Amino acid sequence: MAKTNKFRVLKRSQISVEFIIILAVMLIVFLGVFIIADKRTAEMYNTRTKLYAKMEADKLASDVNGVFLAGSGTRRISMLPLTLKDNSAYNISIYPNEHKLQVVWQNSGIEDYYSAALIAGNISGILSSINYPVNVSNVNGGIIIS
Repeated sequence: MAKTNKFRVLKRSQISVEFIIILAVMLIVFLGVFIIADKRTAEMYNTRTKLYAKMEADKLASDVNGVFLAGSGTRRISMLPLTLKDNSAYNISIYPNEHKLQVVWQNSGIEDYYSAALIAGNISGILSSINYPVNVSNVNGGIIIS
């Protein structure tokens, strides 16, 4: 009888060790899944912020291009938000020689940007740190930002 009880105790011990090993492997697998999911979530937030910045850049570029194409005497007020939709701070600058408008923002501590094309090259006025509201005027074929 003593032999049987000893065998039962060893068998139970073996089951406990196998259970702990299986549990450890499952935890490692789940940890890997959560790490991958966290990276995907961060990428999604970065992409969302870029889309918000793209929307604001394209809106202002469209207003500047529209005023240029409409001809002399045309004015337009473009309303820009103080922050992007996800409350990220941003800065808009215009580079007339390169025919581009650029939005810059911080993305996880790293500076990121988006550029929109401009038709007009003769642009003057406030060209960096453009804030809300933006007055866009066409005076004799030249665009003035104020």
